[in-house]
Amino acid sequence: MNRREFAVGASLLSTGMFKAGAAQAKAPAQTANPLPDPKKRWQIYEEEYFVQPLEFRNRAFTETAKEFELGEVVLAKDSVYARSREWSRGFMLRIGVDRMLHNFRLTAGLESSAVPLGGLEAPTSELRGHWVGHYLSACALLYASTQDGEIKSRGDALVAGIFECQRKLDQNGYVSAFPLDVFTRLEYGQKIWAPFYTVHKAHGWPA
Repeated sequence: MNRREFAVGASLLSTGMFKAGAAQAKAPAQTANPLPDPKKRWQIYEEEYFVQPLEFRNRAFTETAKEFELGEVVLAKDSVYARSREWSRGFMLRIGVDRMLHNFRLTAGLESSAVPLGGLEAPTSELRGHWVGHYLSACALLYASTQDGEIKSRGDALVAGIFECQRKLDQNGYVSAFPLDVFTRLEYGQKIWAPFYTVHKAHGWPA
């Protein structure tokens, strides 16, 4: 089963979310060969599941939970949760802001002498920039929970640095740790690793 077939199968499990025509869509009939020719496999799904138009409908529900601010939650000092939060905070303080801005600045044509991060944030990685979005989410959530001024300052510095890159790029608001032309490659069907996912992580805070 490939990813496309899995997505279709998963959607069909949500029986309360849609129905095909007047009745719920049913699974394709069993055949002697459970794994048909790959070239015909998707055609079978289309014939079985998409003959009738899909009808989407909302289901009424009763609210059973209420929102609360993160600052309303106090962790016990000696709890594993409090220790985990402190470990995470310590890690966040060890990562330099200039290192996180390195790829953004190079993409914008700004100078950077910072030591670049490695792994998926390495300058050669097509996912560079997405981890910075996770870091900003952590800053926002930690500050909301604890009013930690040092963490807020780091988040503010990152946002200011990215905004500087956005102004330098001057591309109708676009800003990322990789250039805009990756979307042109995507449009022409060339191999590229998850630019929409990466932009979402860096822009859709908290993510």
